[in-house]
Parts: sequence; C-alpha cells; structure tokens
Amino acid sequence: MTACLYAFSSVPFYVTDCLATNRYDLSTPTVAATINSDNIGDASDRNRLFQKYFLGPKGEIFSFAGPSSKILEFISEIVPRLDGIPVNQRPMQYVANVLDQYNRARNGPVVSMIASCPFPEKNALNTACCSQAVTKTSDLFETIFAIGSGAEELAQLFKRYGTRASGQHHAMYQLPAEAAVGAVGAANGTLAFQSYDETASGKMTWGGYLQLNLYDFQRRRWSCGPSWLHIGLMCTQRGSKKFDSFRNIVAYQPDESGKSKIGVFHILDGLSVVIRNFVINDPAKFYKNSIDADRAQNDWSQFAPQRVTFTVVRPWSNDNFFLHRTLDLREMRHFHFKTTAKGLEINFTDYIRVKILEPMASHE
Repeated sequence: MTACLYAFSSVPFYVTDCLATNRYDLSTPTVAATINSDNIGDASDRNRLFQKYFLGPKGEIFSFAGPSSKILEFISEIVPRLDGIPVNQRPMQYVANVLDQYNRARNGPVVSMIASCPFPEKNALNTACCSQAVTKTSDLFETIFAIGSGAEELAQLFKRYGTRASGQHHAMYQLPAEAAVGAVGAANGTLAFQSYDETASGKMTWGGYLQLNLYDFQRRRWSCGPSWLHIGLMCTQRGSKKFDSFRNIVAYQPDESGKSKIGVFHILDGLSVVIRNFVINDPAKFYKNSIDADRAQNDWSQFAPQRVTFTVVRPWSNDNFFLHRTLDLREMRHFHFKTTAKGLEINFTDYIRVKILEPMASHE
C-alpha cells in the first residue's frame, strides 16, 4: 500500500511513505523495498526508496500517493511552474487544477495529492486535498486527511493514537507535536518488527518507512522529523519485567538537502555493523536524472539519533502484540550511545529500562 497523511491541528504535520511502487494498487511490496529488521544484505547493496513529498521555495509542502513513476512525471510538470503562479490565484488551488488536468488526461485519479502553503495574512495554511481523501477526527490531532491505497489503515492508526494519547498523563502526549512524534515512532516500530508477529493478517505495508514533517507558524516553514533509532525488544512471558533485544535495529537519518537514508544494523557483542543501506531520493531535486548514492551515504559514523523508539513484542498478547515507547527530549539524555566507524555502541541505563516498562504495566 501507499499512503500520505495530513493532520490539521495546532501543529500541522504530514506523514508520507517512501516505498517505490510501480502500480497504484501495489499491496505487497518486495522484501528489498520494505524496511524491517529481517533485511539482510551487503551495505553496498543500496536499495532506492522514493520520497513522496517535496518542499517548495515559499514554504509549500507537496505530498503524493500513487505509483512513483507517475508522481515523478507530475512533479516534473509542476516544479517549473511554481514561480509563475498568478498573483490573483491561491497557490494550492492552482496546483490542484494542474493535477486535475494531469489525471483527466490519463482517464482517472492516477496521482493523489495533499499540499499546503503559508497564508501569512491569517497565520494559517492554505491547503488543497483531493476528493478521494479519507477523513477522520481525533481528540489530539483534530482533523486527519489521508490518501493512497493505505489511507484508511494509516488514518485509523493515527485516530486511535490521538484518542489514546490525549488521555495519558505523560507530558509528551499532551503536545500535538510530541504526540505526532510518538505516533510516527509507533507506526514505524510496528513496520520494522512486524515480521515477528506470525499470526498477523493484513500487515501494514504502506511503505518501508513513514517520514514526518512538522509546521512552525512562527518561522513559517516545514521541518523534517528527527533522526531516529528503532529498537525491538521481546517480552516472552506475561507479567515479566525481563526482555531480550533483537540483534537488528533500524536507523533513520533525514537530510533536507535530499540525501535522507535508512540503515539496518546488526548488533554483535555490543558493536553494530550496517547490513543494509536504503537511500531516499528527493523527487523535486532529482526528477531530471537518476543519481547514484555517494559513498558518504554508507557512512553512519556521525549518526546521532534525536529520538529512540522501543517496540516491545509480546507474542502472548492477542490485543496488544506491540507496545511502543518513544523517549522524549528529556529522557534522551539518559540514552547512551556512541557512533564509531564500525557502527553504534548502545548502553541501556536503569532509567531507560523503567521507561520501557511503563507502557507494559498499563496494559497488564
């Protein structure tokens, strides 16, 4: 599946997948294009992923769902026109009209879009959304719009998280921006470690990784989500406070210059090595030609995760197979890690262990 989500709350945010698809109805991505902890391969065997959003020169954001080739084709049409939008027309309405013409010329909604740009006079956003969007409401995220073949599943996940988070006392979940980080961490944690759920049907496969962008009204610009580390833990017995960590973890490094990447690491004797490297192309920068990844994108020695999400796998639980805990900025000070030329060194402190157990205690 492919999906994009826009939440219109006090802190608007976009969530887009980066799965490279060739068909609009692709429901089962290939293993090579899916980010999960089972992706084993040589680090030089880079897998190309496709960023399904791009940022415009005036604070706009354009996000898409559909086959990558068609999205790229449409972007090649719209990017040269952005500086020539008539002053008497709302920018997003102009772009929506161009997309409508593009789809009609191809006898159907080949590409779906949600896009926003700053509306300075009212300190607001001017947003255009396709008519096929799935709409949900939640206590914390207010109105949610989602497009793509995985729209219903993605919108429902954020609706549930927004409702559940608004009732939690942890300070992180009372702020829309922090709750958005927590929701994205939970969704990506499930994607990364869902292969351990042998009983699951209809697994979430809308795209190997969900990328987050948050809007800042004061600065009138979008910012990409934090660098991230996803760690999977196994709790094999109900009521147990012991867990084992999976040897494979997933790391995400966003880059606003168009060189974002994802790495799957294998931990061995405290050290980790990259076993699979995924490069994410920014379509607005690279739509004219295909660019190979440079050697620097294989180098994770400078990686410094700003957030860590722990996903606890509980094979004995029928209703809460996965539990997630994303550390807030204060808690991140207790997470000790070090990057080396070979990989990451990670040290679990007692403080972090207690924080991981918190969501488990509330679901017993």
